[in-house]
Amino acid sequence: MKKRAGLFIVAILALLVIGTGFWMSNQYSEEGYVHLANDNEVWVFMLTPEEIEGETQNEINDMMEERASNSQGVFVDVPFFNRVTGTDFETGEKVRVYYDSAGIQTGPGRIDSTNLILKIDG
Repeated sequence: MKKRAGLFIVAILALLVIGTGFWMSNQYSEEGYVHLANDNEVWVFMLTPEEIEGETQNEINDMMEERASNSQGVFVDVPFFNRVTGTDFETGEKVRVYYDSAGIQTGPGRIDSTNLILKIDG
């Protein structure tokens, strides 16, 4: 009986891992830097590695401020999971945004179908 229960638990865990991997591979995703954030939305700038190479955090923040004055970047809704877990986003943090569909191309853009925002080191 214990062996059967153990196999059941292993099977459930395997399905969760496979399902999570499948779900994440079927999402759009973008990496960027947080410019501004509140409880409901985050303003993110997608900066390329070439743009930020050798730049200090203050220089990256200045770059985002300049782009903000030109209505660049994209607003993303803070998804349910991030609100429930109390995830706070600070200016300059690197994030990966997962979402279902293409955003609205305005200045700045907007993505309403955000599913998850992960903080990334570096």
